Amino acid sequence: MKKITSIALIIFMVMILPVTQTQAAKKKTLNKSKVTLVEGKTIQLKIKNNKNKIVWLSSNKKVAMVTKKGKVIAKKKGFAKVTAKIGKKKYVCKVTVKSRITSISLTQTALVMEKGSQTALNISVKPSKEINKVKWYSSDESIAKVSNGIVSALRVGKCTIKATLGGKSAVCTLQVSETYGNVSGKITWLYNSYRGNVADTDAKVILVSTSCTASEVPNLSSYIDWLLPSTINQTLNKFGIYEVKVDGTGTFTFNNIPTGEYKIFVMSNKTTNGEAFKDKRAYMLAIQNSVKKYINETNADFLSQIVGYNKYTISTVNVVKNQTVIFSYDFGITFI
Repeated sequence: MKKITSIALIIFMVMILPVTQTQAAKKKTLNKSKVTLVEGKTIQLKIKNNKNKIVWLSSNKKVAMVTKKGKVIAKKKGFAKVTAKIGKKKYVCKVTVKSRITSISLTQTALVMEKGSQTALNISVKPSKEINKVKWYSSDESIAKVSNGIVSALRVGKCTIKATLGGKSAVCTLQVSETYGNVSGKITWLYNSYRGNVADTDAKVILVSTSCTASEVPNLSSYIDWLLPSTINQTLNKFGIYEVKVDGTGTFTFNNIPTGEYKIFVMSNKTTNGEAFKDKRAYMLAIQNSVKKYINETNADFLSQIVGYNKYTISTVNVVKNQTVIFSYDFGITFI
């Protein structure tokens, strides 16, 4: 009986083993459960031992896209799950996408620039072929703007310039400073053919920065405002407005004026304009039109009232660092 039982057990095991092996061989599996790809790279996913239709899905197509045939394409840095659906059964592969940019750096991490100047920032990117894809940003575009690595300093202050690519960034801290120069000259008028040119004492000279727009300038609503006494001088200077009187020798001087372009407006104290008596309104309008771009209409109108019948001249001067710009003018003989 023992022999018969042993023979029967052997026959049973021989018969059942192939069935178990066949069932194990037919089990469906995903060839990858976790992958890490660099942007732009691909990998083919597939279900082993499958003859049924597969539906492929991605939880984040912007990070990893999957085709109908299971090909995964790494799009940008991030994480996504790629799922293969066969009926109600799901097979998941976790996909991590890394940036193809291994490093990005600026040679200047701190920079001091003068207002009105430009500087090119030097950047290093690996791989270097991606350098043209760098995006540039300024934390305050009123202080400095940046385009393709060229920084333009617009006004005094601090900001940061940032270069970004592939989720990586490099930052440069920028300090914009201001440099100064001087403007001086002599304002005269022709008394007569015997006495000749004499000082135009108390003539007014006004500087208005062309870098400020008229909308930024406060309304100067009185004659006192236009004189810019020391009590309010600093308040108004931030808008680029300066004023002095010509002294007893006919000279005037502006010291420590920020560099840049200015409109210089000179209002005579000794000479009058004959044309103004014919059409004072037209004369005033001419004054207004010549300056309202820089000081706004309210100020331009008030300035024309201050001029009255007096002669005036307006021109452009460029203040240069550590230099004195000379602007002199003679109003000629008085109308009276």
